[in-house]
Amino acid sequence: MQCCIIETLSPQYEQIGYVSDALLISVAVQLVYLTKFYIWETGYLWTIDIMHDRFGYYICWGVCSWVPSLYTSPAMYWVSHPTAFLPQVRGPTDVPFIALTMSNK
Repeated sequence: MQCCIIETLSPQYEQIGYVSDALLISVAVQLVYLTKFYIWETGYLWTIDIMHDRFGYYICWGVCSWVPSLYTSPAMYWVSHPTAFLPQVRGPTDVPFIALTMSNK
């Protein structure tokens, strides 16, 4: 799924010659979230969902189809709708979100 998110940078660069702030922020936040998931993957196997449902149909469907389509949709939107954020908006919103995402255990 990380490859799908990173691949959204290329079409926008080919279309307009640069990558917009909104797409960079979206891709960066999603990559941080997915990296955290891979770091804590063994911990997720001991959650009540997995222990009770034993990775049933709904969890499998969610992991294989719902999550990849839902998580990549914001990046796909920003490919065709480039938006530039002011530096005053970028820093105060990204840094706390990334820090809180990585500190959540």
